[in-house]
Amino acid sequence: MQNKCPKCGKPILDNGKCSRFPICSFCLTEKRIPDELIFFDLETTGLNKEEDRIIEIAAIRVVQGEIVDSFNTFVNPGFKNGLRVYLSKKISELTHITDEMLEGMPSEKQALDEFKCWCNDCHDFAGQNISHFDIPFMTYAMKRNQLSYEMNASVDTLIEAKKLRLKENGKVPDYKQTTLAAFFGITYQAHRAITDVEACIKLWESLTKYKYEQNNNKKII
Repeated sequence: MQNKCPKCGKPILDNGKCSRFPICSFCLTEKRIPDELIFFDLETTGLNKEEDRIIEIAAIRVVQGEIVDSFNTFVNPGFKNGLRVYLSKKISELTHITDEMLEGMPSEKQALDEFKCWCNDCHDFAGQNISHFDIPFMTYAMKRNQLSYEMNASVDTLIEAKKLRLKENGKVPDYKQTTLAAFFGITYQAHRAITDVEACIKLWESLTKYKYEQNNNKKII
């Protein structure tokens, strides 16, 4: 994440190109990346946005490439159809979150309210597969609790990795965040929201650098 050209240090324009283009050929991306982004991740009781519940929310605010703030909370999944929601053994093993850890934690509505306040009118979000999972899951949870918040998927590292055709070119076997992180030498504890977010920021930086290097290597000097 940069707001200055890594080749010559001049400002990057709204179209992602260096302000010295075509003298400097660097182009950050096809679309303008907002100066302020919220990288975020959810841990949930399952993959069904209608039936499952959020158990952890984590986010990191990045302004002009600098980390300025963070948000992290467990969420008590509460009750569904009059019955308390318990974590499955699979989810607990995957996330290392237990039912006991969620006791006394904010309710889903309280946690979502706190997250909305923390976002402070920033609507540009970033993360791994947020377009098809985290944002739809969060949006449905908001609706379930009579809340709403506009969330734009400004950066999705899954989509960006697919654009680079890393799997098709034999660089990685799949596009999971853990796989992509390993490819770029990023180590972290996966499937805990805050560490997933921290790794995703590094992944985005690595993808941006990789794209620049690949594009630069294609140029005939």
